[in-house]
Amino acid sequence: AQLADSRIRVQGTLQAAEFDSSTLEVIADHTFVYALKPAGSDVNAKASLFTVRRELQFRFDRDDLRMHQAQVVVSYVQAGPLACSEDSVTHLHPLLAGQTAKAGGPAGTDPYATGSATALCGSLATSSQPRV
Repeated sequence: AQLADSRIRVQGTLQAAEFDSSTLEVIADHTFVYALKPAGSDVNAKASLFTVRRELQFRFDRDDLRMHQAQVVVSYVQAGPLACSEDSVTHLHPLLAGQTAKAGGPAGTDPYATGSATALCGSLATSSQPRV
């Protein structure tokens, strides 16, 4: 797949709070939406929306700041629509316009629902579908 539009849509939050008296905790929670089309396709190919939600939680203490490093505490990603039967260890395999997932995949996920981690791969929940 390749980008059908160079504009990537993003919505999210960045929060910082004192974890303890010497540690700062930063949480980045963002949802990205990419317009994709098949690799090598012409300009008129149908575009598909591919949604990726990523949450990263970091902690910094005085030593981390001095050493220019961060502690990654939590990192998770949700994405869809994906071909769940494909191995997503090295890269994601988006389903494009006209493609369907094989039956038997995980339950629906909503990448816009914040506050909890869910499976990387799953069909999009009804609550995450576009409304007109």
